[in-house]
Amino acid sequence: FSGIVMLAFNSSIVLLIVFDNDSRNKDYRKYLCCLQVSSMVLDTFSDFYAPVVQYHNGIFYSDSFLSSSICIGNFQVVKILLFGQVIIVYITCVYYRRGMVLDRDRLFNFYGWRRKIAYLVLEVYCLIAISTKIYLMNKSVQTPEVSFLFDLLLPKSHSVTPAFGAGVGEKSVNFYSAPIADSVAVVMIAMIVQLIREVKKGMKGASAATRRYQRLAVKSLILQGAVPSSVYIIPSYANTCLQFAPTILDLGEKFDRFASVLSPILWIIITKHTFLSSLTILYCCPSYRRKIVAAITRS
Repeated sequence: FSGIVMLAFNSSIVLLIVFDNDSRNKDYRKYLCCLQVSSMVLDTFSDFYAPVVQYHNGIFYSDSFLSSSICIGNFQVVKILLFGQVIIVYITCVYYRRGMVLDRDRLFNFYGWRRKIAYLVLEVYCLIAISTKIYLMNKSVQTPEVSFLFDLLLPKSHSVTPAFGAGVGEKSVNFYSAPIADSVAVVMIAMIVQLIREVKKGMKGASAATRRYQRLAVKSLILQGAVPSSVYIIPSYANTCLQFAPTILDLGEKFDRFASVLSPILWIIITKHTFLSSLTILYCCPSYRRKIVAAITRS
C-alpha cells in the first residue's frame, strides 16, 4: 500500500515538472524530469518487490508476488543498473547547471556534440563499473543449492531464497566498489564547489536577477542531491556495519535479534529516496507548492 501512495505522490511531482510554464527552466526541466523518473522507477521497483534484508546473516529474500517471477539475483542486477542511472542523471543535472553558470571557455565545459560524447563516456564508464560489480556479486553468492549461479539467474519455484553472504567475495565487492563510488563523488563535489564559488564571486557579466536566480538554482541542486542521498548513505553504512560486525566481534544473540529488526527497517528507509527528493523539489519550488494547494482547494 505504501508503495502505491509513494508512486502517486512522486508521479504528481513529475506532472508538475512537465507542465511547469517557467521559461527559465525550459531546458533544465528535461534533466530534472529524468532524475525524478529514474529515481521513482528504482524506488517503485524496490517497493513492489518488497525484499526482506538481514545483512548480519547474509540473507536477502522476498515472498512478494513480484518475486515469484523475478528471482533475487535478477532483482539485484536491475536495482544496481537503475541506481547507476540515477547517479548518471544527477551528474548531468550538475553538469548542465555548470554550463549555465561558468563561461563557455572554461575547462571541460562542453556544448553540442561534445557534451553528448561526454555523457556517452560517462554512461559507458558507469556501465563497465556496474557490470564488474555484478560479476563480483555473482562470485560472492552463497546459496544452499548445488549450482548457485543458475539458481541466481533463473526464477525460483519458491519465493524465499538466500542471495548473498558476508564472506570474502562480498568484501571484494565492497573493496572494488569503494574507489569507483569515491571517484564519482569527487567529480560531483568538485563541480558543485566550482558552482558555489562562481555564483558567489563570478558571473560578473550577468545581471543581478540572473545571479540571484542561478544562486537559487545551485542551492536547489545541492539540496536535491544531499537530502535524498542521506537515505542511501546512512542506512547503507549502517547495514555494512551490521553485516561485518559479527565477523569481527562475538556479539551474541541479543545483537542478532536487534539486527533482525533494524536491517529491514534500514532497507525500507532506502526505498524512500524519491519521496525525499519530491519533498526537496517542493521546498525549492514555491510555484509547485502553490499549484498543489490550488488543486487541493479546488477539489
